Amino acid sequence: MKLFVYWSICLLDYYLNSLLTRFLKSINNSIMRIISIIQDQIINGFLKDLELSNLSKNSIRFYKSDVLDFSSWLISQIRSTGAFVECLKDTIPFLKKSHTFSYKIYLIQNKTAVKTINRMLSTLTKFYEFLSREGIISFDLCRDLENIPISLKPSNLIPNIINNFEKFLLLEKASRNTIKNYLADVRHFLNWIESKHATA
Repeated sequence: MKLFVYWSICLLDYYLNSLLTRFLKSINNSIMRIISIIQDQIINGFLKDLELSNLSKNSIRFYKSDVLDFSSWLISQIRSTGAFVECLKDTIPFLKKSHTFSYKIYLIQNKTAVKTINRMLSTLTKFYEFLSREGIISFDLCRDLENIPISLKPSNLIPNIINNFEKFLLLEKASRNTIKNYLADVRHFLNWIESKHATA
């Protein structure tokens, strides 16, 4: 009986810690979004530009959500390199084309719905057009960025992920041998995950 109580307490503790972690992460993401909105002139300029183009409030809401999601992701990516950035405006000097492909892979890995991924990629294209028009960036960050076909089934996502990863490695100027080895490792890992998921 004591063992049962002990394991019950352990499971309850694990469950509560898991809930608390998710709750704190959610609060942190919300705070980051609020800070981004308040501090980031680029996002505010983009939203004003959208309002002037007579889009519906619902469309603007999606654009805003997508840009804030990308902004949070990009800030965390650039911070992971050791750079100090607080808002999207601070990320511009670090922005590379590879970030766009990495973000697409991130969305796929997080099992975001294909229609949502395509909408978010369309938002990025429109956002990059705005940045270019405003003279904030001078290069095309969405060149070669393709939507995911709606008919693509989860089992067909592996080749798509691998193709995107290969494009990313080429953008990063990795050697042919490095690319070959990385792609073999990724194929092996993704097939292993798929086999584990199939048996679960």
